[in-house]
Amino acid sequence: MLWPEELDMHDAPAIRSGAELLAGIPPAERARFAAKTETLKHCTALELLPAMQGTHSVATLWALHLEFHRRGIPPILRGPRHELGPQGDFLDLAADLLWLQRQWPEHRCKSRLARAVFKAEPDGPIWHGLALAFSASIGSTRGRAISLGLHPHQRHDLRSLADASTRRRFDGLHGEGFGGLRDALISALVENPDRSGRTSPADTASRRAFLWRIHQLSGQNHQRTAQLWALISGQPITRQQTARHIAAVAPIAAQLERSQKRETSPP
Repeated sequence: MLWPEELDMHDAPAIRSGAELLAGIPPAERARFAAKTETLKHCTALELLPAMQGTHSVATLWALHLEFHRRGIPPILRGPRHELGPQGDFLDLAADLLWLQRQWPEHRCKSRLARAVFKAEPDGPIWHGLALAFSASIGSTRGRAISLGLHPHQRHDLRSLADASTRRRFDGLHGEGFGGLRDALISALVENPDRSGRTSPADTASRRAFLWRIHQLSGQNHQRTAQLWALISGQPITRQQTARHIAAVAPIAAQLERSQKRETSPP
């Protein structure tokens, strides 16, 4: 996934809306695709997250976005970056627009085109056309956020329209960065085991690392982190338990960040 300002829009292939992609599935494959998307409803969110990066189909990517949207899971928490180029990046933007309409239905956009997107029926044919026009008219994340009139707190949940600091956190909390945090948590738990003894250091570290990712990418509110964790994992957790886990991760994450900065700093 590239951020919009990293794209060369002049060389980009024709971008199609999610509705066009779904309608363009060959007749011989529609039944199989329908059965495939139906199975998404029966998967846990944890099972769906890797599919966002692993899918090679832009139609499947849009189907995944719609399923996550149906479950109320914000775009920023829908798994790691995909590798589907400009078409996939547009679908990420469309998913952000769909989410904004849901969360802020009375929001007043600055530009006329952005207001038209918000007034259209979400995920309807007119909406898809307007989303395409909006994407084509403004090429940068900053420009799109300004056109939409977004406040900083409204961008916390977004994937394509995330601000620069959220992008850095997103990249650091996936791939090698996430693995490094999990490994550091395992080491800490081996030295100081969890008192309950109900889970292994590896399991506890995985849970805490995932909670930390949610917390860092959703506004750093313990109550909201608990709610989102339950949505994604299917496991209820209290605000107090969440706060305890986050407090356990914070010094380790900070130490890891300091170590990484020292390694990348010039001598």
